[in-house]
Amino acid sequence: MPNRRHFPSWRSALAVLIASALFLATAISMGGAASAASGPASAADGSGPSAQAPAQDAAKKKRRRARRRVRRCAVTYTRLGRKHKIYVRRYAYRLIRRGGRRFRIIVRRRIALKAPCARSCAVVRAGRVRYRRTRKRILVPRRRGNRLVLVRRRVRVRVPRLRRCPNGGTQTILGTPITITLRDKSLGTLDFGAFVREAPLTGTVRGYAEGRVDLSALKDDVNFILTRGRINIGQTAVFIDDECQGDVTAAIRTAPNAYASVDQSKSSSATLFADTGRIRSIVRVLLRTPLELRNGEEDCNPPGYITTGYTQLPLRLDLAGKLTFAGNLGVDLKSGEQVLDGFDACIAPGEPTLPCSGFAIPFPFTLSTHVVGALELGRFGRLTVPAGS
Repeated sequence: MPNRRHFPSWRSALAVLIASALFLATAISMGGAASAASGPASAADGSGPSAQAPAQDAAKKKRRRARRRVRRCAVTYTRLGRKHKIYVRRYAYRLIRRGGRRFRIIVRRRIALKAPCARSCAVVRAGRVRYRRTRKRILVPRRRGNRLVLVRRRVRVRVPRLRRCPNGGTQTILGTPITITLRDKSLGTLDFGAFVREAPLTGTVRGYAEGRVDLSALKDDVNFILTRGRINIGQTAVFIDDECQGDVTAAIRTAPNAYASVDQSKSSSATLFADTGRIRSIVRVLLRTPLELRNGEEDCNPPGYITTGYTQLPLRLDLAGKLTFAGNLGVDLKSGEQVLDGFDACIAPGEPTLPCSGFAIPFPFTLSTHVVGALELGRFGRLTVPAGS
């Protein structure tokens, strides 16, 4: 029988295996607890990869949302004092019906170009929009199998140069100033139906043209922007009678403070056509008219008058005419007849420089104007003009 001292019993071997398993389980549990403890710590300070990935995704989504939230406006430019939109042609789908079935076709549509509202005004120099070439992602047709589809591709397109839109105040441009000074032959004809009166007109109107203007070598049409001006209306008798001791005097007449001023809240412009020398103009004015009422029939040498407050009426004058070269450079313009059915006559005493504070009656009449003036072109250079004009 062999000696059993040299061979360990099965109980000893089992005890060794159990001790080894317990040691291994303890080590694994301690390692898991340590990693679990370090995980929240790294997530808390933002250093762990599991914490960084969601943060980066959130930042990307925030940037995409911000880009989508940028407000976009139609790109515009100013010409002859008016704003115009810039249109481009882009491909798009359109549904049509044939034989009771609907088909999708590709067409080119004329759409308004849009840009972020902060820079949605086109750069204009010498009356023309300035363009540049750039690459943009737009829909273009591509063939897939036996049909055409629209896909977004980055292609080279022609777009206008953009700038910040002026918001009130003034702006500086390169241009030529102009001044029109009315001469003695300028008249406003007032037709009241039963009688007609002529009111003498005096004053000046100022404006500018973008770029250099040389009338001796004129090739293109010239667009003038009228920015300010005042046209004085000479004192004109409206109603005349002989009630004042048999003398013919005016019972109602316009006050010396009556005038028409260029409406700076709206655009006024003129175009000089290079091939014919003709002029077309649209002038928006504010007609301000105080009156003088004769004070009875006793005080007649000279007659005494009571002044009234003024009434104001916005007008649009459509003038047409030509350049004149008799002596100095000038203009000869006429407007068609227009009925001023919104004109009111103030009959309440007041200051002629203040609005009518009492009773006013409707007093419509037909107005036509004849403007004869001297045209003066200033020196080309930098001009400070109203923003957006």
